[in-house]
Amino acid sequence: MSGWRDLSLKLNPAGIVPVLLASFVLSVLTAVGGFLTGWDSGFVAHLRPGAVSHLIVYALLIVFCTFLYAASVLDPDEAAEKLKAFGGAIPGIAPGEATAAYIDHVVSRTTVVGAAYLALICLLPEILARFVPVPFYFGGVGLLVAVCTIIDLAAQVRAGRSRR
Repeated sequence: MSGWRDLSLKLNPAGIVPVLLASFVLSVLTAVGGFLTGWDSGFVAHLRPGAVSHLIVYALLIVFCTFLYAASVLDPDEAAEKLKAFGGAIPGIAPGEATAAYIDHVVSRTTVVGAAYLALICLLPEILARFVPVPFYFGGVGLLVAVCTIIDLAAQVRAGRSRR
C-alpha cells in the first residue's frame, strides 16, 4: 500500500465513453423521431449528420455525457479519504471535507476543458468534411480511438521497459 502519496487527475477523466454515449443517444433520438414523425419531417431532417442543429445537439450531448460520466467515475469524498489514509495532503487545504470540496472543484474545472476537447475533436472532422471535399471520411470517434490506443500502447511499452 505504500507509494501512493500523490493524487493524479486526468484532464479528461471520462475518456471516449461520453462520445460513444452521445452518438448512441443522438442515433436513438433520430430513429425514434423518424418512426414517430416520418423520415422527411423537420425534426429528423435537422438531426441528420452535417446539419448545423445536429452539430449543436451532438456537442451538447458530448458535454453533458462527459460531466455525467466524470461524476460517476470519480468520487471526491473517496479520493479525499484515500489521500488522507495514505498520508497525502494538498498543501493549504485541510484534510477531509475541505479536500473533497477542492478535488470536486478541480475536477469540475478540468472536465470543462476535457468536454470542450472531446466536442472539438468529434465535430471538427464533420465541419471540415462539409467544406472540404475529401475522398474519405475519418470521423472524430475514430481519431479518438486511434490516439487513445497509441497512447495506451506507448504507456504499456514504457511500463515493460521499466520492469527490466
